[in-house]
Order: sequence, then C-alpha cells, then structure tokens
Amino acid sequence: MNQQPYFSIKANGNEVTERLKDRIVEVSVTQRTGLLSDVCMVRFDNLEELPIQLPEPGNVLEIALGYKNGTPDSHAALTPVGKFDVGAYELTGPARALTLYGNSIMWDADFKSPRYRSWPEQGSDEPITLGDLVAQIASEYGLQSGVSEALQSITLEHLEQSESDMQLLTRLARRYDAVMKIAADKLLFVTKGTGQSLSGQTVTSATLSTHQIIHWSRATSHYHLVGGVLCYYYDTQQAQRIAVQAGAAAPVVTLPYLYSDEAAAQAAANSHLTRLRRAHGEVYLTVPGNPDIVAGALITVDKTVEYLKGEWFIKEVTHQLTSQGYVCQIKAEQPS
Repeated sequence: MNQQPYFSIKANGNEVTERLKDRIVEVSVTQRTGLLSDVCMVRFDNLEELPIQLPEPGNVLEIALGYKNGTPDSHAALTPVGKFDVGAYELTGPARALTLYGNSIMWDADFKSPRYRSWPEQGSDEPITLGDLVAQIASEYGLQSGVSEALQSITLEHLEQSESDMQLLTRLARRYDAVMKIAADKLLFVTKGTGQSLSGQTVTSATLSTHQIIHWSRATSHYHLVGGVLCYYYDTQQAQRIAVQAGAAAPVVTLPYLYSDEAAAQAAANSHLTRLRRAHGEVYLTVPGNPDIVAGALITVDKTVEYLKGEWFIKEVTHQLTSQGYVCQIKAEQPS
C-alpha cells in the first residue's frame, strides 16, 4: 500500500494546499493537555519572485493531517488537528522563508478579565456543584460545557470570586486534578491522567510495538516521589487550623494554601499527591505520524518493549510533517 503523508491548510476558510503545497517546507502542530494553548507552525519557501502574502491580525489557519494511498489529493483521508490564530510570523534569508506561528483560537478576551461575584449568588442557601459552575460560565461565552461524571456532582464551598473566569477554573482544575480546556466550542473539565472521555469510556489513541517506535526514552525522577501531602483548612467553630493528609508514607510535603473547609483541603491534598506520583515517570516517543494520537488520551505499549510496556497518559503530542515524512513526538506520563 502506497501510504503518502498529506495535509490540508485552510486560510480564513479558503483551501490553499493545492496552490502552495510545493512551497510548504514544514507543518507542525503541538497539542497539549490543560489550558496551555495548542500551537502550530507552518514554514514556506518564500521565493523572491513569488513572495507569499504576509498574514494580518485575525488571520486563521485550519490544519488537517493524514495519508493518501496513491489516490488523488482530494481523496486523502484527513483528520482535523486544530484551528489557530496566526499571532506571529518570521521572515528569514538569504534562503528566503516565511514561518507562521499560531495559537488555538481564544474564544473571548473577557475570559481573562477579572470578575467579582459570589458562588452561589448572594441570598442563595443552596450550594453549587462543580458541574453547575462550569455550565454557567460556559453559557456566558456561548459555549457548551462538558464535565466528567466523577467531577460533575462535587459540591463546592462558598466561593468569592475576585479573579478572571480563566483563573478560577484553572484553580479548581488544579484542586481536583482535572484538565480544563476549550475545544470544539465546548468548555471541557475532565479528570486528568485517566484518558477517559466525557462518557466515562477510556480513549486509547494507539497500541504500539517495537516496530512502530522510531525512538524512545524513559525518564524517572525520584524528586517527585512522595509518600504523603499535608493540607490545612480553617475550622471556624474551633477557630484554628486543622490538618488533613493524603498518603501515609514519607516523605510528606505541605501545601502552603489555607483552605476554607475540610472537603476542599482533602481534595487538594489528594490531587497534589496524584499529580506528583504521575510525574514520577515520563516517556518520550517518536512514532510514525498518526492524527488519531491526541493529548489527553492513553497510549498502550505492548510487551515487546520491556521498559515501556503498559499504558501511558499523553501530556503532549507534536505532529510534524516535512519532506522527510510525518512523525508524532509524544510526551507521556504514568496514568492516574
């Protein structure tokens, strides 16, 4: 089978691949978990006699990657890998090139602006759940919400917001070891490190054997190996700090933040311990390009690779297509 890497690039909704494909030197898309923006890079051969029009503020690129099996370009099976604002570009010479840099489209600038309000609203005695809070914020920006079942019904203590919605959700995501991200017009708030979709099903991007791995390395850091996490909350009835702990072994690390109630403190301790244990081991893989490998999913390495066998949570993946071919560079860690 004649597998040929192929791509599609749309600029402001208009397909430009056919017109510029012979002048595109490299296409790279990096997908990440969390609020770190997905990014892209497209490099063109910018011939002096045929200069490419420079991008303007607000220009948008849509990129899809895949393969064609010796078929016409229009029949290539492509998978969308991102939609990006072109935020910067670079011109170089004397071998003239134009490089475009893009970030995932930020849906609304107000998302970063400070807001002052109470959760739940003043006058309401009914506590708010994490699912309801995410849904309300999502609706304010014209987004749908998607919250993992395990997080949906968590009851939050009273919150006084004096920060942006982005900061509030980022803080809550860290407390409950979740991924908060905007994708496909949805505000997602999903359990981190499990590879589970909103339906609760585990998403496995690929299963790899020795012959499907171009290069690999595994790094283990004992600096992240802890036995317990200590956290404090303030008990108003006793008028003192009370400690809670996740994990019973040594060493124990203490979080500096003082939480408002026991449930919030315990959630923070559990989350931090899980996060540190997950970071204890990381793997880096280079594999043949596969647009179905996505950040936030699991990847399985079979028993033919002794030091890597098992499941790994994909923190970051870079899809890179050049004249040499199409590869994926994967950064993964131990799942929760």
